Amino acid sequence: MSETTSVSRADASISLFHGAVRFALEIVLLSGYFYWGWRLQDGGIVGLLLGALFVAIPAAVWGIFGARNDPSRGKAIVLIPGWARVALELTIIGICAAGIWTSWSRAAAETLLTAFLIHYALMWERTWDLIRPSRQTTP
Repeated sequence: MSETTSVSRADASISLFHGAVRFALEIVLLSGYFYWGWRLQDGGIVGLLLGALFVAIPAAVWGIFGARNDPSRGKAIVLIPGWARVALELTIIGICAAGIWTSWSRAAAETLLTAFLIHYALMWERTWDLIRPSRQTTP
C-alpha cells in the first residue's frame, strides 16, 4: 500500500498566470490612487505630488504587512494574521474605488471592484487559507 503525502495549499506558490493578473490589478489599483490624488488638485505640480503621495501610502502598507504562508507574496516585513491581511487588502481596494467614484467615474470604480471580485473568487483557496484558523498538525 502506498502512502500519499498531502501538501498544504499555503506551501504552494500561485500560478504564473494568477501572479501576472494580481500584479496587473495592483498596478491598476495604484494608478487609481494616483489619478484620485491628481484630480483633487486639478493636475499640475501639486496634483502630481499628491498623486505620488496617494500611491506611496497604500503601496507601502500593501508591501510591509503580510501574512505567514501567503503564496502570493514574498517574505513580509511585519507579520499579521491572515484575516487581517485579507481585511487590509479589501480596505485598500475599497478606499481606491471610493476615490475613483468620487473623483472620476462610478463605472470605473465598479469595474475595479468587479475585477478584484473575480480575482478573489478565482483565488478562493488563498483567501480561505488566510482567513481560517491555522491547524496544528501532529507527526
